[in-house]
Amino acid sequence: MCDERANGHFHTGTPRTKEKTITDLAAQLKRALDGAPSAADDMATESGSKDKYFQHFLDKLQAAASKLRDEQKERGPNPSEAGISKAEEVKNLLRQLRIEMPDNIFNPVLSISDFDANSDTPVEILHVVLLGVVKYWWRDAVSRQTSKGKEELRARLSSVDVAGLNTPPICGNTDVQYAGSLVGRDFRVILQVALVVLHGLIPQVHYDGWVALCKLTPLMFQPVIEHLPTYLKTLDDAVFDFLAATALWNTQWFNKPKFHLFVHIPEHVRRFGPLILYATKSFESYNLVIRLRSIHSTKHAPSLDIGTVFSHLHAIRHLVSGGYVHRDTDGNRISPRQAGREVSICQLWVLHYVPGLIQFLPNADVAEISRLPSCTVQLDGHQMVAFKTQELVCAVNVNHNCAAHQCQTTRTRRVLGEVRVDDSASILTSILIRF
Repeated sequence: MCDERANGHFHTGTPRTKEKTITDLAAQLKRALDGAPSAADDMATESGSKDKYFQHFLDKLQAAASKLRDEQKERGPNPSEAGISKAEEVKNLLRQLRIEMPDNIFNPVLSISDFDANSDTPVEILHVVLLGVVKYWWRDAVSRQTSKGKEELRARLSSVDVAGLNTPPICGNTDVQYAGSLVGRDFRVILQVALVVLHGLIPQVHYDGWVALCKLTPLMFQPVIEHLPTYLKTLDDAVFDFLAATALWNTQWFNKPKFHLFVHIPEHVRRFGPLILYATKSFESYNLVIRLRSIHSTKHAPSLDIGTVFSHLHAIRHLVSGGYVHRDTDGNRISPRQAGREVSICQLWVLHYVPGLIQFLPNADVAEISRLPSCTVQLDGHQMVAFKTQELVCAVNVNHNCAAHQCQTTRTRRVLGEVRVDDSASILTSILIRF
């Protein structure tokens, strides 16, 4: 039985349809009107069809039925004034209340002809991945640490190199002490450095789960798909490996519904495209822009101030993008004008210091301990590289292979002085995820 239940989490079940949902809700309503409103909850659990909008009306029916049954208990075994049984009296009350309710007490979304909430709502990766699996596993990893282990984890987080992750230096104390109160951006960074900082601090089967997750998430946050069949095959294999590693860790993780949502990801990508394109929760960060416009206003008419500032920003974007102006400041129509060539979006040049010559080893060469792709750096090969920011394709973050070299925590940083270093150091590339 346990094997069958675990195996069910590796495959999608029978797809739900809007018609089946409406049929289930209608059956729940019929059961409620037959005198047992509380039984509708059990039917909803069994069928999996629940409607919060319908639940509001169902609660009214249940409250009315409970109140009438209390009055019947006080009245004793005597029938009602109309001479009908108690059960029939409850049914009549419920049917009368149903007449007073709107004709359609199901969610209006079910009435939209071209929308099926069961199949037209793709996975939202912020809550499924970062605020889901990463949050669960990070809290589990921190809770397993002793005082010495937490101190080690703090030191690793604070000393890890994040130069290629487009994020400020990690505050190890915050990520460990407040592991249960972190937000999405914190888990985004943790996910990218987890394999570097967690090795040796958690059981190997747990670390294997992190390895599978870190191989899967770059595929999920990939903004462009070059070849869909190849991508879907790779994604399917990564999802299976992740779920298999989770099952080997502990099958109780599957009690959380977010783990099952991973099996639906390939189908959602096939229908809607890359997952990151409909990660709508990321736009919540835009609230900061609106709030700042309100803070720096006169407070007399904040809505007007916000609209004025946004209009100004839109005008600037229009000009620097090569747009034309057809009216002057008084609103009079003029011949089309365009900003001069000197008014354009600047092209930044970056002078980057490369501390060594990086040589990536073949793809098959993966560090045995932390499972990360490896590369070597000749520390005596310093050079300066200048390039346009538009020419930058991506950044690769690298960290020293402390697991293989058995580095000890000293809470200090190594500083390379003028002493010549002839030996080459083996370092690891941490997985880079674009958000």
